[in-house]
Amino acid sequence: MSQDLVQILERLRLSEYLLTLTSNGFDTWPSLCVITEDDLAQLGFKLGHRRILQREISSAKVRHLSNASSSGRPKMSPPEPGSYAGSSTFTPRKDGKRRYRRHPRPDPDAPKKPKTAYVNFADHLRTDPDICALSFVEIAKEVGRQWQCLAPEKKHEWERAAARDAQEYEAQMDQYKTTDSYRRYRDYLARFWHDHGSTKRVKPEGASASDNDTGSDSKVAYWMLRNSDDTSSPGRNSKSGSSSETQESDVALAVALRRLASVKDEQGRPGVPAYDITALPPEKHTKQAVRAFMLGTGSLFYILAPEHAEQILDQVYNSELPDVITVITVLIMAALGAYYDIECMSEVEREGLFKSADRLLRADLLRAEQHETMRLMLLFSLYSVLEKHTKARDFVAAGLSIARWRYSNWEYGLSTESGRDDFRKVFRTLIFMDCWLSTSLGYPSIVTSDDIIISQMPAETPPSENDDIYEQAIKIGLISRDIAETLRTSTVPIAHPLVEKLIQIVDDWYKDLPPMMQLSGLNDSERSSQLSFFQKRAVLMVHVLYLGVVISLYRGLVVMGAERPLQTTNINAGVNDLDAQDYRVRLTVAAHQMARILNLITFDGIMTKRCWLMIYWSFNACAVLLFSVTQSFLGKGWSDVDVDMAFARGCLDVLMPASSVEVVALRCIEVLQPLYDAIQDFRAANWPATTLDPHTLMANSSIGLPTVQARANGFIPTSTKQMQHSRILEVAEKLTKIMSDPFHLGRESIKQEGARDIPGSDGCSVFWWQT
Repeated sequence: MSQDLVQILERLRLSEYLLTLTSNGFDTWPSLCVITEDDLAQLGFKLGHRRILQREISSAKVRHLSNASSSGRPKMSPPEPGSYAGSSTFTPRKDGKRRYRRHPRPDPDAPKKPKTAYVNFADHLRTDPDICALSFVEIAKEVGRQWQCLAPEKKHEWERAAARDAQEYEAQMDQYKTTDSYRRYRDYLARFWHDHGSTKRVKPEGASASDNDTGSDSKVAYWMLRNSDDTSSPGRNSKSGSSSETQESDVALAVALRRLASVKDEQGRPGVPAYDITALPPEKHTKQAVRAFMLGTGSLFYILAPEHAEQILDQVYNSELPDVITVITVLIMAALGAYYDIECMSEVEREGLFKSADRLLRADLLRAEQHETMRLMLLFSLYSVLEKHTKARDFVAAGLSIARWRYSNWEYGLSTESGRDDFRKVFRTLIFMDCWLSTSLGYPSIVTSDDIIISQMPAETPPSENDDIYEQAIKIGLISRDIAETLRTSTVPIAHPLVEKLIQIVDDWYKDLPPMMQLSGLNDSERSSQLSFFQKRAVLMVHVLYLGVVISLYRGLVVMGAERPLQTTNINAGVNDLDAQDYRVRLTVAAHQMARILNLITFDGIMTKRCWLMIYWSFNACAVLLFSVTQSFLGKGWSDVDVDMAFARGCLDVLMPASSVEVVALRCIEVLQPLYDAIQDFRAANWPATTLDPHTLMANSSIGLPTVQARANGFIPTSTKQMQHSRILEVAEKLTKIMSDPFHLGRESIKQEGARDIPGSDGCSVFWWQT
């Protein structure tokens, strides 16, 4: 036990908590400096005592950073007795009482936020009379001990129930946000922070994250107020709509920061490093991770220019005291890059990068300009996607709101061509992220027609090959969103003419691709020489997005031809048998082409094991192909079973190496592999035939992609003999459910207008996304 810790607690008159702190691992002053608000609450600290301790920690960190800026990077030392009053961020009143801080009233009409798995477990234990008779501190200790000793399967049951409650809460909130009550409360909240936000104290550099978790709204208000004052100063033009954009940005950014604050800070856990401007991560590994990120996601979507990335790396590691916002940008980019280059650093180091960026952002939001904050929201949304976390939506919403507000004050701060082009490109990437999330998770898109118009404004600088790739990715993302919205919101049966109209839009996009982006061009050495190794990979990924649109369009229509159709979709039995068979053929061909491209990407070694697009569409394409085989067995379609099974095997081969590092890929394998094996057994028992080698099949196949209708002409019919076998019927039923609800997001439940999909009672929504 540290003597410094004992002395500080005695001076603060908090010695009663010494035993509790030391028994929970906080046995030194430095370890106590990373404690969070939630930790203090769980350990039984009274509210007033929490504030006393937090002020002391904040005071020590301020002195630490002040000393570091003048004398290098010394270790943080405990505060000297009597130094509190002169260096604390909070100036005490002369009468010794803390000044009252005004808080907005809670929204009485909002849905109640659910409890976490740990809290539900604690409530359950409190029903035990023996535990209920203990003191509060002893109960907290016992709950923590039993939770740590709980069997993994039991703990998963609690987490699954909590995840289901959280998903239902998200659905209720989405519905609530469409009401007048929510809009009235949002207006009240914006007025409240406008009236009272400027009186809030401003945290100095280095303030702890725990101090800021409860003050995210006030920092957002001050940030918006400061930037609003800048853009409305004399000589600046401000559009009439800027006030509404300001309120929208205020609320969206506050929500995003609250979602960050809701993620439990794990900096006190042994082995997870904490970084800041005075303690940077290793330069070699950080630069390697940032460059991996730029070559990975940066080849498909614009984040920032490559030369800008090198510039900020140089600024962080070659400046005496780098800018905090620049450090945050480097940390989150390195955390993203560690996903792509899994050899450059360990999981613990990657976690430390993200947690440090999270902590610094919440502590130093006031230092960020609008353009920088918009980019940071994009980076945090990308990380959330890799983590399969629904908070990605909140970051995208905040980034889009800031972008709209930024555009309403276009003349201020975007005076250069490069600055305006950078703004447009980041804006476009945010639009794609919203389109992909809304299409994949079933959320209503928040992208407006004005957003699309702004994003399509011509560039002021000559476009590069990368710019063409960025533009086509955004276009196919918008097409995917529009088709998904059409199918989801249509009040009439989806008839054949509408299907042909939608697929014509997709085919027109494909025909208008620049020559260098057409897949046939990759076989042309002259045209393909214009593209780098990573640009070719990005072109293939754009075509994965294209085929994903085709699969998404036909998937719901084809399910209608199954024995157990999806009953809650807007597509009804108006699709006749001939059309259904045609759609099934087109769907299967698209899955063939998807499997072929995914295999090419993997075979060339140019994609990582954690790529979310690879995992997502490998699972979908494999499910489609297995579904097609079962329908052929049941006499419901025309298919070359051996070819379908070979391509399905190829999709599983893409998922297999990813399953060793990505839990979602492992769960995909666990779902699909038993179905594949059952179909193989049934196939061997009824039609003995030589199994095709998927690698040989794909290596001998052309990667050119003619139109969907032309590709549908090469299928070989199999026997239509009815095979009423219980096992294959069971497999067909499971695949039908997967086809209608690929990641168990609950699309089988009746959907309220404007709300997200509610998961089933089994809590399987955590299969792909977590809240």
